[in-house]
Amino acid sequence: MVLRKHMKISDYNLNDPDEYGAAITEAATIMVDTPDDEIIGLSKRDANAMGKFDQVNSEALEKLLTDKDSAFSLAMAYRLAKKEKSTPKALMEQQEKEKEAKEKAAESNNTESKDTPEKNKKEKDSDKAKASSDADNDQPNAINETTAQ
Repeated sequence: MVLRKHMKISDYNLNDPDEYGAAITEAATIMVDTPDDEIIGLSKRDANAMGKFDQVNSEALEKLLTDKDSAFSLAMAYRLAKKEKSTPKALMEQQEKEKEAKEKAAESNNTESKDTPEKNKKEKDSDKAKASSDADNDQPNAINETTAQ
């Protein structure tokens, strides 16, 4: 119950080992940050009585998520193999295309935000020049407009 208040699991793709690892890391952080006296679920016990840790063991968590022989890695390998066997090929290809599209969109957002100051200055100067010429066009002149006198 405490996790549900602070974490939305649907934000993670649990078929992607990196995202699953991020979800585990966030959950661990939330559990450690839970107040000692908070009642956990329907247990009627507080976090301390349930064995709350003072901090996340970063080394153990990192080893769990990166070691190829860890329970997490083996479970993910099994999960992905089972998913591959049970999911129609067309659906798998569609999911792969969607993932690639998301990655390309993220890349293009990163390159757009990395504009050089010189490029930004040129764009600003160009915008100023255009605004200036637009303002000049608003003034009557002898060639294209006459003024009412």
